Amino acid sequence: MFQVDGGRITDPDALVAADLARAVEGTDGLVVQFSNPDACKVATLQALNEACRLAGGRLTVRFYQHDDEGFDARCLNHLPDVANLASSD
Repeated sequence: MFQVDGGRITDPDALVAADLARAVEGTDGLVVQFSNPDACKVATLQALNEACRLAGGRLTVRFYQHDDEGFDARCLNHLPDVANLASSD
């Protein structure tokens, strides 16, 4: 499950696409963010991608603070349906 805090979901352990798509309904949007490479599990990214397909542009995916290991852009291969993508230090 996931917890929304201030319009953000940070480092979710697991996501269910339909639940996330429902959570974004009636909002201006949500940000699902990953603060470290270990949080970027394939199953989570695949569910997030499906949620992005269902929710359209109301979901933003953000990667930040991947300083030590660097950001591995290969994880984006699992997110072809993301409309809003952000990255920061």
